[in-house]
Amino acid sequence: MEKRIIILGPHRSGTSAIAKVVYELGAWMGDRLLKPSLSNPLGYFEDERIVSVNNRILGRGNWQAPLRISRSPDIIRALTEIIGEFNDKSDFWAMKDPRFCFTLPVMRELVERVYTIAVHRDPFSSAESLASRHMDRGMSKRHALYTTLSYIERMISNTNNASNDYHLDISYERSLSDPADAARKIAGFIGVPVTESAERAIDPSLSHRM
Repeated sequence: MEKRIIILGPHRSGTSAIAKVVYELGAWMGDRLLKPSLSNPLGYFEDERIVSVNNRILGRGNWQAPLRISRSPDIIRALTEIIGEFNDKSDFWAMKDPRFCFTLPVMRELVERVYTIAVHRDPFSSAESLASRHMDRGMSKRHALYTTLSYIERMISNTNNASNDYHLDISYERSLSDPADAARKIAGFIGVPVTESAERAIDPSLSHRM
């Protein structure tokens, strides 16, 4: 079984919770995962190398309002090397980063068959959480909403033509209300048996609302 999963969604939309489910289903997600933080105590499930390359694709510091996609040879070479390492580790791997809302087309050029899981959350809730997280940097709720809506637009645009066999839309709110059902839905989409740890992976008490 070869499964290459990309998990995407706006910042603070619940992508980490869904990524944890995929991780508990047995996906390899990298050996350089970002460390948990106060705002994400269970972890981000993002390989730091993927985040770094995605930042380079968007232009470092431009994550809030990406305007372009870079496909420079050095970026493509770096991403190809990471993909090769993931392929060597497992036939079933997953990568998660909100920036994939914008950079997914680059991944599709390098990976023959990509399965995508798009996480949807009420944009006002995502924006409120994002603004709260970046309050010390002066991010307003209006700016956070603009960022969130930009990510949603690109996520939908870049997955719009994907067939149901290779794309799953999942609601963060519904996943919080019934974590076990969300795990079963994700396992069914990927084509792997659901595990008890996956059914318990989402902790409703750790909602991103602050």
